[in-house]
Amino acid sequence: MPAATTIEECWQLVNTAERTQKNCMMMENVNYGRDELMVLNMVRQGIFGELLHGEAAYIHDLRWQMKEIDRSTGSWRTYWHTKVNGNLYPTHGLGPVSQYMNINRGDRFDFVTSVSSPALGRAAYAQREFPAGHERRSLEFVAGDMNTSIIKTVKGRSIMVQHDTTSPRPYSRHNLIQGTNGTFAGFPNRIALEDTPPGIAKVYQQEYEAELAQWKQAGSQGRKPSMQNFHSWDRDMEKWRAEFDHPLWKRMGAEAVRNGGHGGMDFIMLWRMIYCLRNNEALDQDVYDAAAWSSIFPQSMASVADRSNSKTIPDFTRGAWETGKPLGIVA
Repeated sequence: MPAATTIEECWQLVNTAERTQKNCMMMENVNYGRDELMVLNMVRQGIFGELLHGEAAYIHDLRWQMKEIDRSTGSWRTYWHTKVNGNLYPTHGLGPVSQYMNINRGDRFDFVTSVSSPALGRAAYAQREFPAGHERRSLEFVAGDMNTSIIKTVKGRSIMVQHDTTSPRPYSRHNLIQGTNGTFAGFPNRIALEDTPPGIAKVYQQEYEAELAQWKQAGSQGRKPSMQNFHSWDRDMEKWRAEFDHPLWKRMGAEAVRNGGHGGMDFIMLWRMIYCLRNNEALDQDVYDAAAWSSIFPQSMASVADRSNSKTIPDFTRGAWETGKPLGIVA
């Protein structure tokens, strides 16, 4: 869930952290995923050019949690779908895209516009899975099965953020970043670039020559091979990881996977937090990130309720975003 559920609570977090001078990090673990950190590394090296657009999501069929009646996530999460209509969990996918775009560190959210689909899936599931007279069959679900919110940044970039924990579809966080030189998209991972980095271009040349030789050996039958370019996705991530894996994953990836926690991202996050605190370094996520990312929750609800008119995202940094230092690639 977000770090706060109202704009007032977001400001309370910020004001309290500033008054007490205490660290406040919402621990968005997805920011430490291998793919997310690789893309951050690529963004910092300018591989995608000037950034234009991002896409983030929490699309995860969690209807089964409705059967958690007295404890666990479903015991409380189910009721949020009866209370509000908006993006209930924006931060999971939005965190990495925000760091790619230097949100609060050179750019910031300006406003958000939000729409929701009908709320049908959970009621249908309850009717199918619970016996007559069960309390969950009588709940009135108001949160649209799919919410789509569009954020505009002060520098003019756009971010699509989606939430759907009801529909029968594969898991996705989107994790898309698009720039003037190309795009990375996740779930499944794929890359398309106009100008390819030299190391990758060399691999492309070798692959092309091998395919061309096979084509000639086969009597030039079928379509002639062509060089990889931005008109088609490259789905082979191994060469990209060899070139752009983040230093944290190069150093500790095997240990992270061995220790587990969402594929190792939890381990990397905790290690990095402890390192920063021990060495008196700023955390990778701060209270302004927690407030900005979480603010999409209440402002998306306000937008949906107001016929999808845009809602302003406050500047929780009070102007400091203009001189904020982008998150670096730590070694």
